[in-house]
Amino acid sequence: MVLDDGSQERVGDDAIGMNGATGRFECLVRGGRARALLSRSAHQTLLDHAEQEAGRFFLRAGPRLILIRT
Repeated sequence: MVLDDGSQERVGDDAIGMNGATGRFECLVRGGRARALLSRSAHQTLLDHAEQEAGRFFLRAGPRLILIRT
């Protein structure tokens, strides 16, 4: 993930979640100490690539499955 300050971070296996108050996706960054709000473009891309299995949502990144907390 590229942050707005230009730094890059690897997305953790349980780092992506939806903010219940806003309905927008967030990602835990800085070792889980901060939350990054996804841009509208990133939000839409995430929705376009999300998969569902057994009532859970995730992204497939090569061999990795990244859970999307809802």
